[in-house]
Amino acid sequence: MSLQDHLTILAEDTLDIFSRVEAAAKEKIATTTEVGTSALAHTNTFTGTKTNQTLDKINSEARDGYYRLTREPAIARILLEDDKGEQKTVYVARKYQVSLGERGNLASYNAPMGRLASLPVGDSASVNGTEYTVLETCQLHPSQVAGEWDSKDSRFDHEDLGQQSISSLRALLRGIDSTAADDFEAMLAGGEAEEVIRKGLAHEIRRTMGLRDQPILDQFQDEIFRLPLNHRLMIMGPPGTGKTTTLIKRLSQKLDSQFLDDSEKQYALPDAAGREHSKSWIMFTPTDLLKAYLKEAFAREDVPVTNDDIVTWENYSRKLSRQNLGLLQSSTSSGKFILKSGLDCVKMSVIEAPSHWYEAFRDHHFSRLFTQLSEGLTILGNAEQRVKPELLSSLRNALPPNNPKLLLTVLRELVRLEPTIQEALQALNQESEKQLKELGLKQYTEDKRFFQDLATFVDKMDIDEEEDEDDATFDGEEESDEVDEIPTSKTDNKQAFDIYKKAIRSLARSRYQKKTLPKRGRTYSIINWLGDRIPTDEELQMVGERAAIRNALNRFNRAYRRYTLDVPASYKAFRKASLSKDMFYERAPEKVKHLSQYELDAVVLLTLETARSLLTDPIISRSNNGSQPTALQNYSTMFLNQVFVDEATDFSAIQLAAMRNLSSLNAQSFFACGDLNQRITGTGLRSQEQLKWVSPDIIVKKIKSVYRQSLRLNRLASELLALSGGDLSALGELPPTVGHEGLKPALVERCCNLEDVSNWLADRIREIEHLSPPLPTTAVLVQSEELVGPMAEALNQRLENYNLRADACRDGKSLGEGNNVRVFSIEHIKGLEFEAVFFVSVDELAKQKPDLFDKYLYVGMTRAATYLGMTSNGDLPEPLNRLRNEFVQNWM
Repeated sequence: MSLQDHLTILAEDTLDIFSRVEAAAKEKIATTTEVGTSALAHTNTFTGTKTNQTLDKINSEARDGYYRLTREPAIARILLEDDKGEQKTVYVARKYQVSLGERGNLASYNAPMGRLASLPVGDSASVNGTEYTVLETCQLHPSQVAGEWDSKDSRFDHEDLGQQSISSLRALLRGIDSTAADDFEAMLAGGEAEEVIRKGLAHEIRRTMGLRDQPILDQFQDEIFRLPLNHRLMIMGPPGTGKTTTLIKRLSQKLDSQFLDDSEKQYALPDAAGREHSKSWIMFTPTDLLKAYLKEAFAREDVPVTNDDIVTWENYSRKLSRQNLGLLQSSTSSGKFILKSGLDCVKMSVIEAPSHWYEAFRDHHFSRLFTQLSEGLTILGNAEQRVKPELLSSLRNALPPNNPKLLLTVLRELVRLEPTIQEALQALNQESEKQLKELGLKQYTEDKRFFQDLATFVDKMDIDEEEDEDDATFDGEEESDEVDEIPTSKTDNKQAFDIYKKAIRSLARSRYQKKTLPKRGRTYSIINWLGDRIPTDEELQMVGERAAIRNALNRFNRAYRRYTLDVPASYKAFRKASLSKDMFYERAPEKVKHLSQYELDAVVLLTLETARSLLTDPIISRSNNGSQPTALQNYSTMFLNQVFVDEATDFSAIQLAAMRNLSSLNAQSFFACGDLNQRITGTGLRSQEQLKWVSPDIIVKKIKSVYRQSLRLNRLASELLALSGGDLSALGELPPTVGHEGLKPALVERCCNLEDVSNWLADRIREIEHLSPPLPTTAVLVQSEELVGPMAEALNQRLENYNLRADACRDGKSLGEGNNVRVFSIEHIKGLEFEAVFFVSVDELAKQKPDLFDKYLYVGMTRAATYLGMTSNGDLPEPLNRLRNEFVQNWM
């Protein structure tokens, strides 16, 4: 059978199946009887509402799925031969499916049978116990015009007939239609048919903005996205290899429990916050622009997305730190830090290799907590007559000498001793409270306005005068698991009395232990304000003895909480100590509460790591009478069943580690994608060694097949990598059947004023529209945000006569409209793709960003599929000047 005859049969069968699937889906929509509570044998009055909501959700999803099939009946056609030699044709739908009975076979791509559509022709795989060999495949792109189905740009592959591109199945049938009106019409139809079938893979010109739709992944991508839910994965590969598409496909499949095997379903349960599995996920992306770009791709895969699902780390970490972790000060909570966006105090060595700095901070935290316990044991040993010998002996046995690495083991042992510790504390608290109340009464008797005056003094104090000493943690009242709230009104008399008690207790303990009260913070200021109104030495001695023992016992009471809650205090102490040794930091912040985003990331990471350690410890996590303590419950609600990261190399190793620690404790599902050659942030991931530090058990999958660029631009990108010292192992490779040779890039040098540059750009844009009408997606990249508006305005003046417009996509907040030319600042185009890309003033970019120029150049160059243009104020900078022969002045 000839190729023409074979494809004709394929076209007829395919278009018929499209109609059958559409009819079956419409029938389902019209006839499906919604399941209501009346169909249930018994309805629980208390759970009925939730049951109805669940049923409504099921019905709604089913209807949405059937509607989707009426718009896109199938995305692939595969001819299979089983192990008995019998052949059958299977059509594959993107996600949803309907039964066609004897009229045909329709499978979901997310289902096991769907994976056969990704296999190369001639390969075999087992599905549900049957071995199938793929004899031919055809990737489909359904569309409907005037009630007639068609598939545009279909890709056919057959072991004997080879790979073919079919521009239109409907046009293919018209070309062999013997009922043409006359010879003239038949001639026209025949001519059309000759152009419909092209050997190899035809290039699809980018006409609209959006992530390239790849309904069927290649074999390697397919294997990656189907890996079990409880995996840590990183896809690495050059631009245009479908990394993000693979990520989205994985999310689409893993959200739907019907496509999970039995081993995966144990992880697809509601999370600790009560979010059902389909809602328990998050994706991190480096820019807001890319976030908007991804939403359309999610919609194609029928994944509902909210603004809380796809987020930037900067925004999410701030929200997490303010609302969940209590790290950042807000209008309603005191927090521990104030985030200063312009602060830059760590050394470059920390940016380049953050693991050493972070591990030093973590070790300091554990050592600090261990030292607190050791000092508490010493205090109790010096007051043996006031402490039960059995308790003192148990505490000594629980605390091995000088081994902070065993801190978690120590905390576990202290949980067992809590009833005894709390009993001792209760007696001390009663005695101490009685003494302090008598001292307060004495002050009140002598001066009825005493506490009012103290409250006024406290309200005038700067909040930065809060204590920053370890001992202050153990001198106060019983700690709360909630974030400390900032009083919404002035300090009242009761609060003033509590502040007075704390100050006197701290002063008395210092005197008893023959120490000097630290000359800083609120306590020191209040003692100075009291002046000669402080208690007598005898009174302070009595209060101090109990305060010292109480302080020591408080170190052991519910000590596991400080494993997480004291991370901020440990960081302040670590930064102070490091500065004194000229380690890790260039300078100190203006105030101790100030910290940078980079520092906040480390504090967030250690808080999450320590929280996970506590939650996974069977003794500590059940220390609240067999259930989780409140503080741990709060932490557990932050973890999600799946965590995804797009363009992962733009995030630092510490940020990625924090994201990985947001995954659920059981599944630990973490999936990221990126390319080290495309890192365009100074703090981003620098090596696979850093990635292994993020997650030692992460599986790295490398993909190389490029589906975006022309052969010529792909070779140019490879040469650029070689000249700039990039990772040559990550070079992209176009499939051998790709015949899109493309054009040489265009260049103009010594073109420096806005008028000349915009004229040159406008001329090249008109050329592109002439060569590939209508104008395909086109981007103009400038080196800074302040140039976006002026460039767009200048282009509009020159494109107006041709009814073309340029959109200023400011601050990475907009993707532009229609087929307008988009003008971006270079830092916002990561992850986007266009048919044509222009670099403006590449030599200025080299001067402004010398450390990242090669990265920006590679990223920008690989955004273009066919047309690449560059302007330079002077001569081409290195390494581009060595590629000058690869450029032309124009395309026509």
